[in-house]
Amino acid sequence: MVFLGLLLLFITIALWEGPALVKQRLWGELILFVVLLLLGAAYGFGLALDIPLPNPTRDRESL
Repeated sequence: MVFLGLLLLFITIALWEGPALVKQRLWGELILFVVLLLLGAAYGFGLALDIPLPNPTRDRESL
C-alpha cells in the first residue's frame, strides 16, 4: 500500500511540475527536476521496501 502511495505521489509531482517546465522551455531545470525526482523516488521506495540504504550522516562523521 505504501508503494502505491509513493508511486501516486511521484507521478502527481511529475505531472504537476513537468509540463510547465517544458512549456517554458526550461530544459536545464527540467533535467535537474527529473534527476532529483528519480533520486527521491529511489530513496523513498528503498525505505518503503526496507532495503538497507547508505546513511550520509555516518559517512560524514567518519571523515
